[in-house]
Amino acid sequence: MIGRKSRSSCELNAKLSLQIALHVMDTPSSAMDSKPTSSGGRLKKVKKKVGKKAKLEKARALAEKKKKEERDRELLEIAEMMKAETESRAYEREVKYHLEEKERREAEQSEMETLESEISQKRTQWLEADDKEEKWKRYASATRKVDPYNEADINTWMGQWRTRDVEPMPETLQTCQEAQDLVKEIERASSIEIAKSEDNLGVANSILTQFDAYLQTLRQLESSKIEQVTADYIQHADEHADSKNEVLLWWKTQDVKLGLWINISKNPRIKRLDFLGIGLTCEIPKSLALTSVAIRLMHVTNFDPKEYLGDHSLVPVGGILMVDLLALPPPPKKVKGWTLRQVTPLATSVQRMTYPPATGIGLDTTTKGTAGVGSNLNAGWPPLRISYSLPPSTIITTDNPQVCWWDAEERSWKSNGISEIEYDPATKTVVFSTMEVKPIAIIQNKFTSVPFQHWSLRPMGRDHARLTLQSLARNFPIHIDITEGWCQLSSEDDILKPLNGMKLQPAKLFQEMSNAGYHINISRSESSYFAESISIKDFHLERKLYRDISRMCPSFSFEKSKWNNQPDSERKSVFRVKESLGNSQLENSRQKASDWHACLYQERNCFLISVGEDWTKYEEELLNGAKMHQHLYHCLLASASSAESERKMKTASPPFVETVFAVLSTIQFLSFTV
Repeated sequence: MIGRKSRSSCELNAKLSLQIALHVMDTPSSAMDSKPTSSGGRLKKVKKKVGKKAKLEKARALAEKKKKEERDRELLEIAEMMKAETESRAYEREVKYHLEEKERREAEQSEMETLESEISQKRTQWLEADDKEEKWKRYASATRKVDPYNEADINTWMGQWRTRDVEPMPETLQTCQEAQDLVKEIERASSIEIAKSEDNLGVANSILTQFDAYLQTLRQLESSKIEQVTADYIQHADEHADSKNEVLLWWKTQDVKLGLWINISKNPRIKRLDFLGIGLTCEIPKSLALTSVAIRLMHVTNFDPKEYLGDHSLVPVGGILMVDLLALPPPPKKVKGWTLRQVTPLATSVQRMTYPPATGIGLDTTTKGTAGVGSNLNAGWPPLRISYSLPPSTIITTDNPQVCWWDAEERSWKSNGISEIEYDPATKTVVFSTMEVKPIAIIQNKFTSVPFQHWSLRPMGRDHARLTLQSLARNFPIHIDITEGWCQLSSEDDILKPLNGMKLQPAKLFQEMSNAGYHINISRSESSYFAESISIKDFHLERKLYRDISRMCPSFSFEKSKWNNQPDSERKSVFRVKESLGNSQLENSRQKASDWHACLYQERNCFLISVGEDWTKYEEELLNGAKMHQHLYHCLLASASSAESERKMKTASPPFVETVFAVLSTIQFLSFTV
């Protein structure tokens, strides 16, 4: 009992001491100053110990805080010093980089100016030498006297022809052929002058305007001379009649086939006019055989496309067939051995008639079996049945070609009045029935060969490159081999076989292809027909790029990139490029996708980018190790594996480079590829 009480007392005293201590700590100082109780001595000692400990802890905390602040301040100063030093070094590196880049760009620009000056000088020398050679050939030739560079000489020749007396049709057509040859020479001379102008648009437009003026003048002169001669033949038809008193004449030159029937016999048995040797025929009804008319069929293969320009998507192929029904002048009278002819306007010019002719005009109603025909001439006249042969190189893209007539007033091609069309692809003969006596032609969509699906340009040897074009609408690609001044077409496409192997100058090749019906030289103004599938590039940017590619193609291959048609990409172009130093055919069989790199070409710079053809998003990130350059020349040489690339480019002949440029700038595949 006593032991338990002792433990309880001790525990109670301990609890009491703790409560007193806590009370002392919470008691205000004023209360502490009051007179202590019997246990005051112990409380005072406890208070002193607690206060001293609290002060020590507070002092220690303040010291630690101050020490930490000092250490943080030192670390901050060190960090700021390091940052400043890093920024200074980075700035120095940045300044050094920009200075080095500035020096590099200036050096590249200086080198490019020197190179372009050398190229321009070689180019001018070649053009002048080539021009001199052509002038010598023209001087040595007995058939061509007009100098296409001499405006006075051209005007004199045209003036002399204009005032010359009427000549027989063969001589007139021969002079027309000479006029066409002169047009080609003027066109060639214009091309040389444009090339010398270094792509000066103002000079080029002035030259083209002058060329168009000459072209129109010569075309009008040709037409008026043929009209005068035709009128003269009709006026003197009796002098050209055969033993049956029938007049059926025909002539031909390289570009023109002309047949003329003058009905002075009024023979009702005449049903078909055969112009033997020129591939023209015309079946006529009996009523026309009894009418005083002349029929002229003239097939012209070298015509001015602008003259028959209506809907830009429809163009004539295989030439224009001029079908004319012409009035006859009063017949001559023979009196006592003299032939008397009335002089009317029809003696020097022709008068075109409609078909059927107006009621009663020219109809001989005195012939047996024709009573009553003149009373209703416009009723029941069957159409004329005409056939003509197309040039062998003509490309017809369908088994059922469309034949139309030209409405000059509305400037459009129309098909009403033409029926029963037949076409023999083996002989390229067209047969049709028509109630219209107007210019007639086979009409095709101009854009069956454009846009392109793919393109590539590869070196094939010294001064030899091959441009390959895959049309979106064709099954087979076409290849154009380019050499010094010449191009040669090859394709497995059946419709192009007539043109395969033809070695021509670029302008002539494209003209032959267009005349045949295969158009790949599309005007920029016609881009609206392709909706939004293509991206027309800035004219100056595109020509500059073609000029650069022409210089680089001896050592590099180029081809289409799908990223070229990005939205708002008129002022930039993306294509793929790789170095090509060996045999191109062997390289093509061994090439890898990694050999090709995308190149971004802009107005002020160009550089290789890392974007691939299999990427789903376009990015303009620099290819690893690549730099931005002002010129394609330095951009590609920087990635070349050897000095051989530079040597090949610098030793390429100016005629070759100029011919490549002529081909590329005419086709404009960077704009007309989907």
